[in-house]
Amino acid sequence: MSRRTLLIALGAGVVAAACTDATGPPLGDAPSPYQEQVEELVVQDGALPGLRWTTEAGVGAFTILPTPDDEGPGEDLPVSITPSPEAGPPQLDRYEVSFWAVRGKRRSIQINYETENGLRPYLRLTIPRWALSRRPDGSRIRRGEAVLITVTVDRTRLRVELEPDGIRFSRWNPARLIMWYGGADWDINGDGVVDERDEEAERQLRLWTQEEDGGPWSSMRARHSRRGKWFRAKLYHFTGYEVST
Repeated sequence: MSRRTLLIALGAGVVAAACTDATGPPLGDAPSPYQEQVEELVVQDGALPGLRWTTEAGVGAFTILPTPDDEGPGEDLPVSITPSPEAGPPQLDRYEVSFWAVRGKRRSIQINYETENGLRPYLRLTIPRWALSRRPDGSRIRRGEAVLITVTVDRTRLRVELEPDGIRFSRWNPARLIMWYGGADWDINGDGVVDERDEEAERQLRLWTQEEDGGPWSSMRARHSRRGKWFRAKLYHFTGYEVST
């Protein structure tokens, strides 16, 4: 999943935020009416319909909100934006956000998308204090050692890729991913009309994962809130993720 990159400093788009906010789901176990996705389905690459960004979301820019370290208020994450060479300034286009995760320290980053009505949440990735376990080469990650985490956002679909490939997280304290789909085109079934059939299609939404480029997509265990328009999942390693029916 290597890409050509051009690092630029993140300016006013980086804002310190609290470790939790009113727009997101609870970080602990959530009660009903959340729907748990447990049945695994598999589809071939290219067969996943996917959700697409609306025009309203597409006119805005992403904003990166690193959260302070939980052991030291004000210690913001070192973050950089890496747009693709053709993207220009960081807007709603494919680009990368990188930050250092450290074993023994909690790290969290949130990506919002900008609309005409203000900012809306899209993604939050949290690496708990003891989540980092092993590097891609299998070596153990010890306390105080750091790993560079990269989040790549797709320009048209609600799809992200997390790197490095092969990293492993603790079975008892894994990484956590939340993806909001409120900015998606609500013609979910693609028939050109937004109606009750799209409401039914929303009930069929799942969070999918792709282990290798070009490989099949598999639905993964995730908690789904139709009211909050989000999926939340525990991650034991990194790969690609997408919200789709």
